[in-house]
Amino acid sequence: MNVDQRQSTSAAARPGSQGRLAAAQPKRILTTKQKQLISAVLAFHLLAVITGPLAAPPSSELFGQLWDKMQWYVEPMFLNHGYRFFGPDPGASHLVEYEVELADGSKLTGDFPDLGDHWPRLFYHRHFMLSERLQAFPDSRQPPDALLAIGMACGLSGEGATIDLPGDPTINALARSYARHLYHKHNAKRVKLTLVRHLIPQPDWVLEEGMKLDDPSLYVRWLLADYTPEDAEFDGARQSLAQAPSGAAGVSARARLEEVQP
Repeated sequence: MNVDQRQSTSAAARPGSQGRLAAAQPKRILTTKQKQLISAVLAFHLLAVITGPLAAPPSSELFGQLWDKMQWYVEPMFLNHGYRFFGPDPGASHLVEYEVELADGSKLTGDFPDLGDHWPRLFYHRHFMLSERLQAFPDSRQPPDALLAIGMACGLSGEGATIDLPGDPTINALARSYARHLYHKHNAKRVKLTLVRHLIPQPDWVLEEGMKLDDPSLYVRWLLADYTPEDAEFDGARQSLAQAPSGAAGVSARARLEEVQP
C-alpha cells in the first residue's frame, strides 16, 4: 500500500469523518417552478384570509364578487370572519347583572363578563359572548330613540335608566336558561337578571360637554328574568314530559306540567 492510499484509508477511519463527509454533500435546492408553486399557494391563502373582512357588509360590489369566487375555500377553512367588532361603527356593549337570593335569605350579586373573576382571557370571552348574545334582539327590544339623547336631553337619572320593554321569545328563553343555571348552581330561592347596555356618547358630548365614557347616564338597564321556585318546578315538569315514554308515564308527566304551568 502506498503512502496516498494509507492517508486516504486513515482519514476515512477517523471518528466523525463520515459525518463531515455527509455534511459536505450539497443540499437539495428547490427548483424555480417549485418555489413559484409554493409562493402561489401562500398568496392564494393570504387572499382568502383577507376576503372575509373585506366582503363583510357594508362592502363594495368588487369585494362581494371576490367573496363569490373565494367562498368555496374560505368557508371550509373557517376564514369567514368579519373582524369588525370595534369598527368602523362600534355599538354599545352589554353586561348582565344578577341577584341571587340564597336559601338562608342572604343575597349574592355580581355581573358577567367580569375581568376580575373570569380569567384567563378566553374564559372572559366566553362570558362576553353570553351577554352580547342577549342584545341581538329585534327592534321591539331596542331602547326607545329618546334614550339615545343621553343625560338631560332624555331625562335619565344620575344612576342610569331602567326601562320596561316587551319581551322577545328567543331572548326570554336564553335569559331564562341563564337564570336557571344560577338558580341550581347556588341552590337559590330566586334569581333576577338585568341587562345593562353601555351606550357610546356622541363626539360633541365628549368634546364640548366633557362627558366621560363611564358617565352613569350612559348605562341603561332592563329586567331580563325573575326566576322563582315556581319557574323551576315548571321547567322540571317540562323536562320530565320530554323524557317520559309514551303510555301512563307520559300522561302523568303531562298532567303534572299542566298543574304547575303558570
